[in-house]
Amino acid sequence: MPLFDSLSTTQVHRLPKMNSVPTTDDLRYAIAEGQKRIGKTIELPFEHPNNHQFFVVKLNLSVGNKNPPSWTLQRGDGPNAIRLWNRGSEDVLMVQNKIKIDAQYVPADGEDQVMVPSQPMSLQVNIGGGGMDLDNPLAPGQGGAPGDPSAPAAPNNFYAQANQNAINAFQAPPQIAPAPSDNWVDGLIQPPAFNANASRTNMPALHPGTAQPIASTPRPAAPLPLDQVPDSSQPAPAPPVAEPAAPVAPSVALPPPIKLDVTLIDKIGAGMLDQATGMHSFAAFVYYLFREQALFRRSNTPYSVVVFEVALRIGNENVALPGIALPMIIDRINTIATEFDIVTHLSGGEFAALLPGLGHEAISEWAPKLHSAITSEPLTAGNRSEGVLAAIGMASLPHTCDDPEVLIAAARQAKETAKTLVNPILLFPT
Repeated sequence: MPLFDSLSTTQVHRLPKMNSVPTTDDLRYAIAEGQKRIGKTIELPFEHPNNHQFFVVKLNLSVGNKNPPSWTLQRGDGPNAIRLWNRGSEDVLMVQNKIKIDAQYVPADGEDQVMVPSQPMSLQVNIGGGGMDLDNPLAPGQGGAPGDPSAPAAPNNFYAQANQNAINAFQAPPQIAPAPSDNWVDGLIQPPAFNANASRTNMPALHPGTAQPIASTPRPAAPLPLDQVPDSSQPAPAPPVAEPAAPVAPSVALPPPIKLDVTLIDKIGAGMLDQATGMHSFAAFVYYLFREQALFRRSNTPYSVVVFEVALRIGNENVALPGIALPMIIDRINTIATEFDIVTHLSGGEFAALLPGLGHEAISEWAPKLHSAITSEPLTAGNRSEGVLAAIGMASLPHTCDDPEVLIAAARQAKETAKTLVNPILLFPT
């Protein structure tokens, strides 16, 4: 009998239940807990936000870390739980992708749930003759052969695909425990540079450079006859002063208003939210970003982008934000953001906010309020050894540039530079 099946309840340490799929930071947090309790199985239970299935991630670490961490994913809990797979891997990102894919697939009624045999983790895993491509994590966890009508179809949803593109674009490399320093830029691993070509949108008419306004060329006026050419030696007569026109009463009575179903607003708004966090999805962020760009081209209305990162200071160490603390941070952000602001969770402790109509001066007043709301109190009441860190980078259009994708990169670069400052709030290119 495998070791992880023979452990008693005294040999198990269960973490708090999560209402979302564990992130890479959550899995690293489980490893840190396992290193404190060598010989015990660390259990991370979670409920999938979409299908409401209950899963448990189990982790076993060997003495001295001589072997890779052993990961197990099971559906359900207790004696009737179904073990889906067991893997030994040090690649937390691979394990997290595997959990994310297999947790979203729900077996049909009467369908047997077969445990996937242990095999090395790779970018392409063939299961049951079908391909499970981690480059397309929206595909079902159990793939049939190509053309198999019984195989569940992968969802063709712009919002889900854009959300995954966001995770891929902003996914940071594995983070390690930082060494004590004066600033936390040395402790946290730097995320990769934002790739402007990584963003995708199905709104080509709103993409920069594709919807340029066409200015009409005025037709030249016909030359005046010689006898009508004005004498330049004489002063030009003053133009007549135009008197304001008197208001004209409508000649036709206005019709009664058309009744609109305002519940449609709630339906559209709900489709733009990430069910796991309650914030706007990255797809909604991209949609409104290019809407604001189109509005700027029409009426020169400014807007700003803020990229900020949150971490914890525990004792003398800076640690990445665990997923368990994410809801509390989101609550603090919501005390500052209004219904007009588009705020999305990128990955880990990184967020982005789109602020329509706010230029560089207004955003410079908004950012300190956000920083104070996030960092003013520790997450645990009365815990003097714990603190919350936040670095905020800002960029505005047209003050910074005139390209929305460059705007995000500039705000993110300002955020990374802000980590080295005493006051970690920076407006690009200050």
